[in-house]
Amino acid sequence: MIHFIKNEQQVKAVNACLQQSRFILLLVRKGEVQLKMNTDMILVQARELLILPEDKSCTIKGLGNRSHIGILSFTRAFAFGNATRNLQPVFFMFLMAGKPFRIQLRPKDMSWLFLLFILLRVKNNTAEIPGTDGEVLQLGFDILLWELRRLYRYYSPGITVTYTIKHALVLHFLDMLNTHYKSQHQIQFYANALHLTADYLSKTIKQVTGKTAKQFVKDSILREAKVLLQEHLSIQGISRMLGFNSTQDFSKFFKTHTSLSPTAYRKKLSPQNSK
Repeated sequence: MIHFIKNEQQVKAVNACLQQSRFILLLVRKGEVQLKMNTDMILVQARELLILPEDKSCTIKGLGNRSHIGILSFTRAFAFGNATRNLQPVFFMFLMAGKPFRIQLRPKDMSWLFLLFILLRVKNNTAEIPGTDGEVLQLGFDILLWELRRLYRYYSPGITVTYTIKHALVLHFLDMLNTHYKSQHQIQFYANALHLTADYLSKTIKQVTGKTAKQFVKDSILREAKVLLQEHLSIQGISRMLGFNSTQDFSKFFKTHTSLSPTAYRKKLSPQNSK
């Protein structure tokens, strides 16, 4: 969820969101905002970025004159679901930090980050081009993660992140999935490779990421299928490339998770249908 706040009337709806178990990015473009986090009062001023982990809820207690605040909040399940496979490990930097991160940004860093907030807000709320806005939202979120990692490294070069055994396990799973998702759709394959039971692997992934192992496999296949359906490839060929035994199996899988057959999805992407 993304909110832009300029006056006190907009604060109430935002405070309800800030009480949920979400990661929160608060960026002050102009003015200042007073927050209550647990029992502490915090004043965040112009060009400051505050990143709160999901267990640190806060409440806006006041705004300065002519303030302009951007707030982005998301669950870990959203992060792992929308970050591309290569960027999912980047998110662990924020997931495992476990404490608030506050920095005073240079003007150019603040402007660029605020533009990313606007892009994500627009693509989260509209669907102007059928079939593509989801990809743009994902790309925007990827760029946001890259930018946050750059800011961490630039403003806090000495920051270190220690991986727990469970976090390392999830990273291994994601790395394997990136290599084998087209040919291996069963969780048992990944569990065997990691010398674990499928039940333990699934529970650990759910606990750390908020998503099940099956969801990760499904999302990887769907993401690739949507890309391939934009190419001049036959449905039969795509089915084989994604490890399905038949075109019927692939079509059933795709329609179950998108409500469209592969052919209908492809037609929806055509220029004639976007006018």
